[in-house]
Amino acid sequence: MFAFAFRTFVVALLVAADAETCADGQCPASPRTAGGVFMQMQTKPKRALVDAKDGPHILHQCPATQAGRSFGNVQTSQVDECSGIAASRVNRGVYWESGWYGLTREGKHVARLRIENSRANDWEDVAIGPGPREGKSYIYVGDVGDNRRQRGTVQIYRVEEPAIPNGRGRNDDIVVRAERFDVTYPDGMKYDCEAVFIDQGLGAEKHGTVGRLYLITKGDGRNNDPQWRGGDVFYVDLPARGSRLNFVKTSVRINVDFATGADITPQGNVIAIRSYGNVLMWPRPCQWTIEDSMSRDPCYVDKKNERQGEAIAFGKDGDHYITISEGNKPPVWWFAMTRKFQQEMMSSVALLDISGPGSKGALVPIEPRIANVCPATGGAEWKGKVWSTDINECSGLAASRLKEDVYWINNDSGDGPMLYAINLRGDELATIKVVNVEWANDWEDVAMGPGPEQGSYIYVADTGDNYRNRWEGVQIYRFKEPPIQDNRYIEVSADRFDIKYPSGPYDCEAVFVDQRSNGRVYVITKGDNKNSDPRWRGGDLFYIDLPAQPANDLTFQETGLRIPVEWATGADMTPNGGIISIRSYGNVLMWPRNDWESVEQSMAKDACYVNKADERQGEAIAFGKNGDHYITVSEGINPPVWYFSLSGNYQQALATSMATE
Repeated sequence: MFAFAFRTFVVALLVAADAETCADGQCPASPRTAGGVFMQMQTKPKRALVDAKDGPHILHQCPATQAGRSFGNVQTSQVDECSGIAASRVNRGVYWESGWYGLTREGKHVARLRIENSRANDWEDVAIGPGPREGKSYIYVGDVGDNRRQRGTVQIYRVEEPAIPNGRGRNDDIVVRAERFDVTYPDGMKYDCEAVFIDQGLGAEKHGTVGRLYLITKGDGRNNDPQWRGGDVFYVDLPARGSRLNFVKTSVRINVDFATGADITPQGNVIAIRSYGNVLMWPRPCQWTIEDSMSRDPCYVDKKNERQGEAIAFGKDGDHYITISEGNKPPVWWFAMTRKFQQEMMSSVALLDISGPGSKGALVPIEPRIANVCPATGGAEWKGKVWSTDINECSGLAASRLKEDVYWINNDSGDGPMLYAINLRGDELATIKVVNVEWANDWEDVAMGPGPEQGSYIYVADTGDNYRNRWEGVQIYRFKEPPIQDNRYIEVSADRFDIKYPSGPYDCEAVFVDQRSNGRVYVITKGDNKNSDPRWRGGDLFYIDLPAQPANDLTFQETGLRIPVEWATGADMTPNGGIISIRSYGNVLMWPRNDWESVEQSMAKDACYVNKADERQGEAIAFGKNGDHYITVSEGINPPVWYFSLSGNYQQALATSMATE
């Protein structure tokens, strides 16, 4: 590890002592650095980014994180040369520094480990992830530093992460025993390395790489000798017991000077590498391997000017990252990764499938499958019938956000620009007329969601096109949801949006609004899923971001996703954005959506199917106002209203079930 970034020789006496623990002039020696003296030469890097021909390029800034803030400095002199950091999965709010010291984001020293069966040659990075015992968290320490390129074999230590006992003194060692792995680079090569992470999350489960350790070599990016160039990515799969192993070299080379730290979110969906000059990130959709993701161009995120940027770690929940520099009592910098940041990171790449690392992939449809039956919902409950003669061809359905037990429903083609409010018994409660719409061409679905101002908005999709001949485009109408008035007749004016598909007309009956956006509308095309013409095949997912004002020249955006459903007739999303559903004549499908996921990333995963009733022609579906149930209604005269309850933890049960498929 380079101690300072100056063109000079540096002599560093590494003796660590904490004044708070010295007694009678005797200070305990740091187990890592006691009595250690080393001499090294380092050239200050001229820049952090290198336009290498054989590595990904760094092109742009990532979506904005919140500005970095410091809650405090490292408060113990025992940590005087921080090299690695990782967020505990067992002890909330604790970060393990180089595998030894437990720190908080305020820099408070709260625990110390003594790792038996280990020897600290040049410990550089620490990572946390799964290991041989399911459900347990493990600390991985990378003894992989090699400034002079003299170590063809390096060590990885793995210990099961302990809980910090209540009331234990911060310098009362917690003794753990490590599994030691001696790992050799291929072809007799020797590398310096300071950046290590462990694959985990849904992507790792899908690809069988849970617990795989990745390592990024360190160098200036310009040396022709690959041992000194840096940026090469290796991996090793660690068995249950310590042993001698060999690194596997990937085809990926990262375009970064002097990589000093790395991490991956606990969900496995964002990878970070830091250097002296930058913090780079790669989104990792669940259908990609690590190599797939890192063969793409990274982006850079916010950082602070630090004395010598060294360590980076994502938080336990994947909602922030922290950085720490070397030096005496450095600040701990904390950067919040907002929901918007995570959505935008994932939406930029979850649209693409790839044929292999480095392909830069064209827009190829990702085709999830219907994996299994979802966790059990409540059984089908018959609540009543739609009694109104005004409603004779139900097509769309959405639950009011203003009042419980109110559902907005629309007829298919042939009706005027009308919506109707019903309750679970099927009683008609109110009628809305959209007065600035002269003709309802083929209204197919209705959705609820946020809009340009505070409050709930109704979206009506005039998107039906059985004959695929609406070349001039389709319409979406948006207006604020009105309260139901005493006279039960309400007139509204709507914003009109004229939208074309990028490659010709489609038929669509299934529409929903992303509840975690400012009103992004998703549409799923309808077809038999077997036709070679994509305009008749169905299942393609498009989206449109509607502006604040009406517009007549918009174009749907392709997502690259194809949904495995024939004849999609309705769709909805829970009000909290955590579950997406599509129904067809034959099934009701659901996808869980984690807080950090975009719609595209969620729906790229396998779907499952839930309870439904036997209906004349399955058309409409809607989640309840509180997300605790869904209802379905068929076409026809006086169709039944079918109700299916969802337990309070159904979203989590659904996510857990699908993660284990």
